[in-house]
Amino acid sequence: MNKSKQTTAKYRKYAWTQGFLGFLGFLGFNYFKNYDPAFLVYFSCFSMFVFFITGKLAAEMQDERMVENHKKALLLALKIPLITLMLIGIFPTFATLTEIIAIVISIVGFVATAFTYAIAFYYYDKH
Repeated sequence: MNKSKQTTAKYRKYAWTQGFLGFLGFLGFNYFKNYDPAFLVYFSCFSMFVFFITGKLAAEMQDERMVENHKKALLLALKIPLITLMLIGIFPTFATLTEIIAIVISIVGFVATAFTYAIAFYYYDKH
């Protein structure tokens, strides 16, 4: 095993600890205090919680089954960004699309994509 693979395997064991960055998502609630749309972006940090789900799977040895499960989960999860973009494009025909609504729809789509991938990957790996 070459040196780069050893280093990657060593850090892969602790990948689940990146899930703690998900707690930065609570900074998004500052939006309701000062109504600055920039704080809404912090809600996307909630997607970091998926590392608690996928981090344990990343520590396992990769094989053909894991690669196949990754592809199936990715195909399922990538439908959500398409739906999100469609909502952002269609929503102005029914009502006015403010920047707040566009940001919220984008963030919900981003977080939903991450969680859908993680849950589907975990489901396919265990079944």
